[in-house]
Amino acid sequence: MDRQLFFAVLIAAMSLDSQSQNPETLPGAMPMPAMTVPVMGLPGVTSESAEEAVEQATDLYKQFKWQKYDGETDEKIYPLAYKAYQASVKALDSTVPGSELCNRARGILADIMPDILRGASYYSGKDDSELKKFASAYVDAKLRPDFKDEKLIEPEGMYPVLVYISASGAFNGGDYAKALKYFDEYIKVGPAEQLASIYLFKLHSHANLKQFDEAVETAIEGLKRFPDDQNLMLAGVQASVNGHNPDHLQGLLDRLMILKPGDEQLLNIQGQLYESQGELQKALDTYQTLLEMRPDNLNIVRHVAIAYFNLGVDNYNQMIYETDEKNQRKFKRQSNEFFEAACNYLEPAVANDPFSLKYLKALGVSYGCLGRLDRFAEVNNRIKALGSNPVSEKDMPAMVSVDGSAFSASASGSSDKRINDAPRYSDFAKSYVEKRLADWAKKGEFERTEAFIDRVSGDGMEEREAALLKDAEKEYLTLYTRRLTLSDTRLLPYDTDTELYTLETSYGPVSIRVPLDNGEAEGFKSEWEMAKLREPTYSIDDNKVRLARLNVILPSGKSYIAENYDAASKTTTVDIEKPEITLSGSAVEGKNLAHVKSKRTYAPSDVDRDIPVNKTDAANTFAMIIANENYSKAVNVEAASHDGASFADYCNLTLGLPKSNIRIYNDASLAEMLRAMADMRNIASVTSGKADLIFYYAGHGVPDDATKDAYLLPTDGDAAVTETCLSLRNLYDNLAGLDTRRVLVFLDACFSGSTREGKMLNQARGVEIKPKAEVPKGNMFVLSAASDSETALPYKEKSHGLFTYFLLKKLQESKGKVSLGELSDYVIDNVSRQSVIVNSKKQTPTASASGHLSGKWRNEKLKD
Repeated sequence: MDRQLFFAVLIAAMSLDSQSQNPETLPGAMPMPAMTVPVMGLPGVTSESAEEAVEQATDLYKQFKWQKYDGETDEKIYPLAYKAYQASVKALDSTVPGSELCNRARGILADIMPDILRGASYYSGKDDSELKKFASAYVDAKLRPDFKDEKLIEPEGMYPVLVYISASGAFNGGDYAKALKYFDEYIKVGPAEQLASIYLFKLHSHANLKQFDEAVETAIEGLKRFPDDQNLMLAGVQASVNGHNPDHLQGLLDRLMILKPGDEQLLNIQGQLYESQGELQKALDTYQTLLEMRPDNLNIVRHVAIAYFNLGVDNYNQMIYETDEKNQRKFKRQSNEFFEAACNYLEPAVANDPFSLKYLKALGVSYGCLGRLDRFAEVNNRIKALGSNPVSEKDMPAMVSVDGSAFSASASGSSDKRINDAPRYSDFAKSYVEKRLADWAKKGEFERTEAFIDRVSGDGMEEREAALLKDAEKEYLTLYTRRLTLSDTRLLPYDTDTELYTLETSYGPVSIRVPLDNGEAEGFKSEWEMAKLREPTYSIDDNKVRLARLNVILPSGKSYIAENYDAASKTTTVDIEKPEITLSGSAVEGKNLAHVKSKRTYAPSDVDRDIPVNKTDAANTFAMIIANENYSKAVNVEAASHDGASFADYCNLTLGLPKSNIRIYNDASLAEMLRAMADMRNIASVTSGKADLIFYYAGHGVPDDATKDAYLLPTDGDAAVTETCLSLRNLYDNLAGLDTRRVLVFLDACFSGSTREGKMLNQARGVEIKPKAEVPKGNMFVLSAASDSETALPYKEKSHGLFTYFLLKKLQESKGKVSLGELSDYVIDNVSRQSVIVNSKKQTPTASASGHLSGKWRNEKLKD
């Protein structure tokens, strides 16, 4: 075969016509002539059975072989070879893998493959369409999972050429999804000198499919191998703009700005990116550079005008917030300068577009803030003449965005498709867990029988299922969530009674608590259009993804937490069918092992034995137990899961709570802790104020370095970033707001920033912090493990936290018939003494109650 001819064909097939590029397409894209690849059908083939399909493939295969042996010309042989190929592929698709019919079909395909290769060689230089058809047939067969182990003999370097030709055929024919498959294969097997253009073609394929996120990722991947390729940089920038995806845009722009420092298109994109990020001064500097280059460009004038205006709004509103007179004067002076400049550019913008209310109102606001009331009244008259409400002189001004900004519209393409195409979570999790659980239940080839029995026995299956469900949830949230931008949201009017803004998002509504006093709520709204949305947390609610929490950062630097207080209020149940655990290949083959008990993780202590049993009569008492032992970003809390499990046993057996009234959250993430809070609200809402609620927590607590506020640390939280934690104040506020008879809180955690072993959770913090004390509210009683900057210590020989051990010990000794005062005194006295004896450190639990329970809490019985 003539390899030089092959390369000449492939280069011609994918040549770039640099003279006919469309400015609307991505940089480096090439308009290629459409090429159709005829698909040769099999006459008379319908929805036959697998056996019929194999028989037809066999007949065509025999015809091909006979004609080949009879010396028929290549012109007749290769079309018949292709028909036999098609029939063998169809037969292979219709058979059961591993069956006799499957093996027959596979054998036919394997025997025809050399002729498909020779057919591609035959048509090279004769018929470009047939060449691409035979090349694609060969590559498609090699890419089949059921054919990947087949050993085929082919000339060295031939396969990458065939992949390249297949890719060009699919790309030129507009079948971009198929082209992507070939591009991925060529990146694996092709020579390095062609890969830069392959990455570019792959990027264009994604872009043509409106998969802009994937197009940007392809640019980044290609630039790792070809860091100086300008075509990839430009195409990546354009894909970012078209997909409204700013994530990698700055890095791409930085590279291109070095190579093309004065490029107007790049400067324009950079300015719009700065606007979307709230970098107002940088946006202004960029557009002023552009204005020097294009002083008559109206669009640039608008951007400069709005940049000045937004900087004026920012300083004007900071002046209103400021209490120091010196700083007030500074912000007033700066806002005047920016508004004066804004007016100079807004006037020509309005003159060129006199019906634009956005720019007209910005001009009116600027004159109003400057105190130029004559011009303010004149502009307001023009606004009223256009049928709109005039701007108010005393309003806190709001920032605005420029019409047509690349990042102001909702993203399209693959990101939205990710949300819309999400399956039901229960279906996704069931498939995910059952497959992995079945594999786990099998004895490994090199696993000892004793080790296998120990692994799968007792609670092993339940523990593995629980772990897999957590993995399934993480995978689901990874697949079907994306970043949020302002264009994905809508801010609803402020509710003055609740002091909440409601933010509608693609993943459901969240609430933002903004105080009404001192004009803070008005200021929030005025800065909203330039706000940044950061650190979204998602949960699964009623089989769908829901936004649980979001950090909102305003241009002024103020930040707010947006929360979905009903996140995960509708529990999603996943019905998992457990596999049977059996041993094979041993003396006990087939023996079911479900009854065998495994070793406990923690040895039981005296409080775990002889637990008092009382009548299950506390139907109106509910327990929420969060036991966080295994942390992803912090040291683990030894025995926290044991603490939670034992406390649950006492709630059920000693305090008389039905098991259905006990909720246990082991190793709870932030979303799961929010789910627990939602569960508490739901229970309170249906019990008509008659319920008693017990809240127990064992795990890490952390302080905020700046505010000294206390937080509970979820297992996926970061001790240095309190936005990832659950505020103790918010917890108390939520509990106090429940319609319950009373709320009892037990916290085996400290909030000094130390671990049970006395180390610092946040290694950057050198000393323990005295956290701000949170006062119980409503009808709440709190018994907490430690005071001030003390540490909640372990009781290692008992396999419990020191606080939890004596809490359980008193319940055991009293059989649950104990007052809150007696329980508190016992725990405080014993923990205070034993902490010094066992751990050589002080630990002093604290008991406190809300004003509603003041004076009577000590006599309140834990169990009625």
